[in-house]
Amino acid sequence: MIRIAVMLDADKVIGSTDPDDDDWRVALLPPALPEVMTQLYESENVIAGATWAGPIAGGDGPGGRYVLARDPGVRVEGCTTVTDPQTIIDRFVDSDDELVVIGGLRVFELFTPHAQIIEIARCDHLLPGDLVYDTWEQQPLELTDEMPWEGGRTLRYERRTPG
Repeated sequence: MIRIAVMLDADKVIGSTDPDDDDWRVALLPPALPEVMTQLYESENVIAGATWAGPIAGGDGPGGRYVLARDPGVRVEGCTTVTDPQTIIDRFVDSDDELVVIGGLRVFELFTPHAQIIEIARCDHLLPGDLVYDTWEQQPLELTDEMPWEGGRTLRYERRTPG
C-alpha cells in the first residue's frame, strides 16, 4: 500500500523554490505541526526525494528507507537510492506492506496516481511559497477522516474502490 503524508497551507502550497521563503515559512508553521507530521511519517518503509531526505536519513527500523534521485550516485546515510520510481511503485502498490511518501513535489506527483491513502496536515493560514500540490484532487479519493489540531487539521483521503 502506498500512503502519501504531506503538509499544505490553505492554498495547497507545500514549499518554495526560494530558500529565503522556505526559512520564513518554517518560522510561521503552527507549533503543533511537528508532532502531527511525526505521526504521519511513521512507517517501516519511507521514501522521499533526494533534497528532502533529512527526515528519513539514518533510519534504523526493520523496513526500507528510500531516496528517489535521478543520479544513481546520490547517497543519503541509512537509505537506499532508487532511480526508477516504478520499481518502488510495483513493490508496494498491491502489497500489505506500507510505503509512506513524505517529500518533494515531484515525488508526490509521481506517487499520487498509485496512492491508496493521502493524509494531509493542512494549516489554517497561508504560508510563503510557490510549490503547489493539488494533483490529489483529480484522483478518485474520498475524505474518510478529519482530525483538528491547533492551527490546522489532518485530512485523510482513501482511494474509492470501483463498484
